[in-house]
Amino acid sequence: MLATATLSSKYQRSIPKTVREEQHWEAGHEFVFIPKGKGVLVMPLDTNIALRAADLHCQFNLATADAIVYATTSEYDAELLTCDAHFAKLSNVILYRKSA
Repeated sequence: MLATATLSSKYQRSIPKTVREEQHWEAGHEFVFIPKGKGVLVMPLDTNIALRAADLHCQFNLATADAIVYATTSEYDAELLTCDAHFAKLSNVILYRKSA
């Protein structure tokens, strides 16, 4: 069954109970939102990702959001496709250069 939610006038959204229970998510759980085409991928921000992001922030001088995105990519053993040059020298990054 597909679960849906509506964005409120305050730009808030409740996660459907069926999804929360299936994923074992509770109040206070943090998430990272990753743009994906015309949608967004919502992934839990766990301690491993947060700590890895802090290390990446210091090591590569990445902005916090960039560090979280890259740490999430690493956690899921994925490649990052981006046009953001901040990631150019990092491994598992495919840099898509914008045309002039």
